[in-house]
Amino acid sequence: ALDTPSGLIRRSAGSTVISFTPSAPLDEGDLNALPALASVEHKDGRITLSGTDETVNAVITLLARGHITAHQLRVSDATLDDTFLDLTEVTP
Repeated sequence: ALDTPSGLIRRSAGSTVISFTPSAPLDEGDLNALPALASVEHKDGRITLSGTDETVNAVITLLARGHITAHQLRVSDATLDDTFLDLTEVTP
């Protein structure tokens, strides 16, 4: 991939990372149906999603609809490391 670091990050599948611990379980189907979702990870009760700004808006709506609080909510742009992992990921 030939581009500047910021260009690679912008073109990455998940240019925005959303991470939080929900106050109640979320339906996996609802998470996987989020628009522009690139990936979902679960670790120690924490959910990390990669997507776009559209994904962030949909997560907030999903949480509000279910009256679920997002503890330790973090929204950040993907890093160059995230982009590298996305570009070099091996799919079976």
